[in-house]
Amino acid sequence: MNSRTLYSGVGLIIIAGILLLATAIINSLGGGFRIDLTDNDLYSLSEGSKNIVRDTDETVNLYYFFSEK
Repeated sequence: MNSRTLYSGVGLIIIAGILLLATAIINSLGGGFRIDLTDNDLYSLSEGSKNIVRDTDETVNLYYFFSEK
């Protein structure tokens, strides 16, 4: 194994570690921040739905079912 292969392997491990650390930091600081980048906000609740859920005192359970058909 030559030194170039060794350095590139070590470099990949370092980059993977940096990415994992950055992801962990962003997740801990993000506070549950999410963004819907789908066309026409397909998976986002409308303002009316958010108001209904916000004003409800009961626990709300949402179920999502997906089928290939």
